[in-house]
Amino acid sequence: MAKDLDYLDALRAAIRIEHKCDATHAQTTVVSERISAGQTLWHGHVETFNLVGHHKSAVCYAWHHGNGNEGFKIFAVLANRFIDSPSKAVKAALFIDAQPPTMPMNFEIVKQLLGECRNNLRKIAMTVEGLDAAVETARMTRENVAGNRQASA
Repeated sequence: MAKDLDYLDALRAAIRIEHKCDATHAQTTVVSERISAGQTLWHGHVETFNLVGHHKSAVCYAWHHGNGNEGFKIFAVLANRFIDSPSKAVKAALFIDAQPPTMPMNFEIVKQLLGECRNNLRKIAMTVEGLDAAVETARMTRENVAGNRQASA
């Protein structure tokens, strides 16, 4: 499905609506996001698009997520200095709760994910400024998603 022209056209249209620019398909990447216990949080195809005419980003990562009987949602995440790959785009969407995980979340999994986040922050020695910038990026992405939900309602 990831190479289907109608699918790519739907993603391109979503990018045009959400980010107000044209997009050219560049590549398809299979992404699997797992927690350290090996459980899969998300698996699917992420399409990379080169953007034409966007004032902040030259790349957008887009994909859909099935929503049972309700159809599906399209995600279009702009690349920035923190989100520079399809995998990081999916992680950002999962982080801001824009996309529910495909497995039921329970307290032990949440504790494990929180521990992994703390360890990763220690490993990369992220500064307060870097964390503030990451939070701001997540906030802007969440606002975009909320605006899209309101516009489609």
